[in-house]
Amino acid sequence: MKRILYLIGPYDRYNYGDILFPILITKELVTHFDSIEILSTTKSDLTKIGGFKTEDFKGLNRLKSNNKNTLVVAGGESLFVNWGILASYLIKQFRHLNVIFVIIRRIFGYSAKYRLQNFIGRILLGGKTYIPLAVGKHEIKNLNYLVYNSLGGTALNNDLLKKFPKIIRNYNSVDYLAVRDKKTNLVLKKNNIKSLLVPDIAILISKHFNNTFLKSKISNQVKNENITNKSYIFFQISKSIGNDKIDIIADQLRIIHEKTGKEIVLCPIGIALGHDNHLVLTKLSNQLEFNHLIFDENVNIWDIMYLISNSCLYIGTSLHGVITSMSYGIPYVGLEILKVKAYIETWGVKEMSKISNVNNFTNDAIKALELNSYDQLRKSFEMQKQIVEDFLDKTIRTLK
Repeated sequence: MKRILYLIGPYDRYNYGDILFPILITKELVTHFDSIEILSTTKSDLTKIGGFKTEDFKGLNRLKSNNKNTLVVAGGESLFVNWGILASYLIKQFRHLNVIFVIIRRIFGYSAKYRLQNFIGRILLGGKTYIPLAVGKHEIKNLNYLVYNSLGGTALNNDLLKKFPKIIRNYNSVDYLAVRDKKTNLVLKKNNIKSLLVPDIAILISKHFNNTFLKSKISNQVKNENITNKSYIFFQISKSIGNDKIDIIADQLRIIHEKTGKEIVLCPIGIALGHDNHLVLTKLSNQLEFNHLIFDENVNIWDIMYLISNSCLYIGTSLHGVITSMSYGIPYVGLEILKVKAYIETWGVKEMSKISNVNNFTNDAIKALELNSYDQLRKSFEMQKQIVEDFLDKTIRTLK
């Protein structure tokens, strides 16, 4: 009997964090399975930027009864994401429906909007399960084991979850359910759903990819700049947060640059539709009146990893930018995204356990640079790493 591992998540779009999940899960589990199948919303090929080829979710309809089939859901804020959210990242025209969704929410409430959004997205994407990622074991024929690997669910609250008994049933069907932040874990426990609190698997990046490896993988765009180690600050921001605050952000980066003498490096992390880091960073670059570096949307995931791991500070809205910093012992300033807030309040070191406001992050950045935090960050990394490895080991022993 063959042991087959299926991974599902949003691996078909260029978002740094989403691409990391199958890479790290594969690194950790490859020796325990005869083959690994990577599935996402659509068939895709992101090998040029460091990702994988994926098949679409229909692969879950073809599990063979003579195999031992394990499904691992590994991918970000997957616990409550619906088909419509995925459609909005893949089908640009889907966003034209936002006006309707806003009206539905105002009149009938969030749960009505969620159901309609999910229904339309499911039709457009050909979905077979109630929601796309947090699937139930009962929804997939010939599935032997189901694992949720350190998912986020910061959109959830106690009252909201009670309105979705189908989703609660899915959660209760899971063999191992791990979430990555205290807020999500508390909501599940209040609804009598067994869950474990486990850091995001991306914390293992530095375990698998050292500086020598990364240097061999970076693109010419990064290689040609010959950036000096620890001499610069890595800055990233999402379009939704930064697009209307270019002047405010530019002024703060100028002050940080002048007070610290550190170069500012602008680099996108989320390039997929809906993230659009490269677009807002280009606008920001045009506003900066001092020498700085900007990298465009052609960076690969190794470029991003290399640039963060060799920086002296990370500032940004990307959760996996923060987690990459944690993994390599780099101080960080997370900017006003709910999932970033939830994660650093759960796993961040004491001096860096609060998010900063995009209108006023200058002092937090300077303080983070002044801290002698490397040892503290490495201790935190080792603790998170051990929890993740213990969870994976326990899971594998159960599956055997």
